Amino acid sequence: MKRLALFLWHLVSLSTASAIDKRPNILLIVSEDNGPELGCYGEPFVQTPVLDSLAAKGVRFERAYVPQAGCSQSRAALLTGLYPHQNGQIGLATWKFGLYDDKTPNLIRSLKQAGYRTGIIGKLHINPKSAFPFDFKAISKSNFSRKGLEDYAREASKFLKAGEEPFFLSVNYPDAHRPFTPQVDGIPANPLTGADVKPLAYFGIDSPDLRQQTADYYNCMARLDSQIGELLKALESSGKRDNTLIIYLGDHGADLLRGKRTSYEGGIRIPLIIAGNGVMAQPARNELVSTLDLMPTLLELSGAQAIGGLPGRTLTPLLKQKPIEWRQYLYTEFHTHSAHNYYPQRTVRDDRFKLIHNLMLDMVNPGYAFTNRRFFEDLEEVIDAAPEPIRSAYHRMPKPPEFELYDLHKDPHEFVNLAQNPAQAETLGRLQTRLQDWRNATSDPMLRSANISRLKGEIDACLDNGTAQKDLLELNYRDYFFSEASDTTRKPPNVLFIAVDDLRPALGCYGDKAAITPNIDSLAKRGTTFLRAYCQQAVCSPSRLSLMTGRRPDTTRVWDLGTHFREALPDVVTLPQHFKNHGYHTRSIGKIYHGGGKPSKDPPSWSKSPLYDFVRDPKVRYATEANLSGQGLKRAASETADVPDNTYIDGIVCDAAVQDLEDLQRTAKPFFLAVGFRKPHLPFCAPKKYWDLYQREDIPAPKTTSSPLDAPEFALRSWMELEGYTDIPTSGKLTSQQIQELRHGYYACVSYIDAQVGRLLDTLDKLNLTDNTIICLWGDHGFHLGEQGLWTKSNNYELSTRIPLILSVPKQENRGVATRGLVELVDLYPTLADLSGLPMPKDVEGTSLRPLLADSNREWKAAAFSQFPRSYQGNRHRGQGDIMGYAMRTDRYRYVEWQDLKSTKVIARELYDHASDADEMRNLAELSGHASKVQEMSESLAAGWQAALPSP
Repeated sequence: MKRLALFLWHLVSLSTASAIDKRPNILLIVSEDNGPELGCYGEPFVQTPVLDSLAAKGVRFERAYVPQAGCSQSRAALLTGLYPHQNGQIGLATWKFGLYDDKTPNLIRSLKQAGYRTGIIGKLHINPKSAFPFDFKAISKSNFSRKGLEDYAREASKFLKAGEEPFFLSVNYPDAHRPFTPQVDGIPANPLTGADVKPLAYFGIDSPDLRQQTADYYNCMARLDSQIGELLKALESSGKRDNTLIIYLGDHGADLLRGKRTSYEGGIRIPLIIAGNGVMAQPARNELVSTLDLMPTLLELSGAQAIGGLPGRTLTPLLKQKPIEWRQYLYTEFHTHSAHNYYPQRTVRDDRFKLIHNLMLDMVNPGYAFTNRRFFEDLEEVIDAAPEPIRSAYHRMPKPPEFELYDLHKDPHEFVNLAQNPAQAETLGRLQTRLQDWRNATSDPMLRSANISRLKGEIDACLDNGTAQKDLLELNYRDYFFSEASDTTRKPPNVLFIAVDDLRPALGCYGDKAAITPNIDSLAKRGTTFLRAYCQQAVCSPSRLSLMTGRRPDTTRVWDLGTHFREALPDVVTLPQHFKNHGYHTRSIGKIYHGGGKPSKDPPSWSKSPLYDFVRDPKVRYATEANLSGQGLKRAASETADVPDNTYIDGIVCDAAVQDLEDLQRTAKPFFLAVGFRKPHLPFCAPKKYWDLYQREDIPAPKTTSSPLDAPEFALRSWMELEGYTDIPTSGKLTSQQIQELRHGYYACVSYIDAQVGRLLDTLDKLNLTDNTIICLWGDHGFHLGEQGLWTKSNNYELSTRIPLILSVPKQENRGVATRGLVELVDLYPTLADLSGLPMPKDVEGTSLRPLLADSNREWKAAAFSQFPRSYQGNRHRGQGDIMGYAMRTDRYRYVEWQDLKSTKVIARELYDHASDADEMRNLAELSGHASKVQEMSESLAAGWQAALPSP
């Protein structure tokens, strides 16, 4: 069967005959629905003298866990040594969930093959029962009515006296499962009442109902303790106690608030006591242990054949107090219990912190209402009256965030979610990486969102007016969880994310006849070229941050070069951070965020510190002696030098990126590699061979050199960025020769970058990475080269806001196509997440372009939006001025409103008709005959980007 390939049997030599004679008997005692609420675990109100005595004579594990807080799931994990997602028992057996394969190796088969006599008293609760061939079975019902409790010890006595072979006996009690019956046959003799106790600490709230339920739960524990006492007497009378290893555990936490059916400590932390057969009494052990560790432990102690591929570890060194380096991380999961509470989760904890990953972001967790409404009265009133942070913790549970991070040292009951706390960013990232690595290593079928959704559909299909019906439930997950279509062993796609500074669509694939860009043109032939893509603000930092956060400038509150986006959005998850959170190695080489000061740094985004993100060394900006001997950063505005590519910073960045690709190719993780090239940003410096590709006279002069007619003065910026270079006149007047030299330099730099892109593409091919790598090439904004009398960017016109954007996706059906759909850089975050199979990020202000990849001609956005701040009082300071120009590009028009930032009054308008004026040289906004169009465009602009989104 398909699952058996994951679990190979590895034979080991059997022990000698004399050693076999000394193999221990094994008595496994399992109680229902209780955490470590015992006297020996420090619970002050419960009376459990038998278990307390057992713990004093053996080993009590302080931090023991089950893999999932559900009866069937926990028991199947214990007996197979596998996580529920590995063995298939992801929900209750009574709701038709079961093992993927009845031939999956398990503890009972292994012990029988080793010569053990096996027995079970109480329920098994795993499908199919036939997979566990016990020699002796008794009281197979759940027995929640607690009838004939004395029969458990009586049946055990029969089994113990039936033979002399080493035995394995599992005794499974009904306590402390609901209903919480206070007293049965006079046990306990003096039942507790609500007046005698306080609610469990992890509730965080108090009420008479909670106290009474807690008291009745404790009464069940006291009765359980007395039943275990009778069982141990039967063992003693059999004469076999001295050679019997006794293991007591709970199958998961109590069926109370924040317990059973959750991933909180109250659900997954259990009591685990091991005593007898030479186990020395010792203080409580604090190692992180799992019930998955019991199978390898018992296989080792029994001399049974070892089973390879088990995730647990033998506990033998801990039982014998031998020094050993133990695990640092422990993992649990949740899928569903019955059909009422499907809500998949994955968790990891270390010594101090615990991370919960909720896999169905933005969906309601039905388990919250299932527990509260079924078992508790007036609970919402009690919760609403609770202090912070307890109140918020309960309010968070019905619809939790994607990640919950708790400091179990300071907050052992998990009330304060630290996932959005910047001070815990490193811890969050580390645990996210560990969790993703574990999911990959254990072939978690829910790495594929399609599996999550399909199973949800099957479960929802059994709901009749909100009530789950067992006879309507049809489950097929065993067939598709590991089918070829759901192959979780396939590595998720890598992402090569190439940013090019100040690149307008001066590329051959965009129809620029002067540009020599064979490598980028080749990329376009195997992907999709977006002919009408726009940035959100035509200057580096705001544009890049809109892309990297998926938010527009008015949301990031970044309109300048010096503000860090986390000042306004401290908890935002960036594009690379989203990939990192889902198991990707994220790396930044070159200019990705704005390459200067604080805005170039964002540690939560990257698995390693950025490289070459901020470079001010003139030795990698210039190469000629004249420029190297100059002063300041601005020397000549252009330079040609007969030097290797890696004389300048972009060749150095490319070298580092090539090396990084070679390193990443050898790792198991998918990668998100961001490579940022600085050219064709000023100064236009490139190796001579790229200048030599062009004849200067063949490069067209600017089509227009005057300002747009009737445009407001503040719509036109000065050429401040070009100012200050030593060969640029302070008067601002350039000769035709200077204009052509600058244009020549720009094109040379574009070809220089094209060569670096070619090296990256060749490296992907060489390393066999191309077929599983998404390639995204984009410019952060456009660029004026003298057109409209403007240089550089920082305005709202077409040449400064329109950018190149090319996407190449593995197995893309429509290759080499171009789309005229209006798209924006803010769309890239959701697009790349969508193409990589990651959950859609929350609160992004763009939309996935995936439909355009499938159909390049489909109807798309009605408009793209840009903006730029200005000062109209003579100020020339950076950042937000007195007014903001909000621009909207539709299929035919460009419309701009300049609004006073304090009053929001419209100070000026611009309207350009691209059908008759593609160069935007005549502002029509104030001309007669265009008033209705201006009104229409103004209303559309006011409606905003949401109103312009394409139909589903």
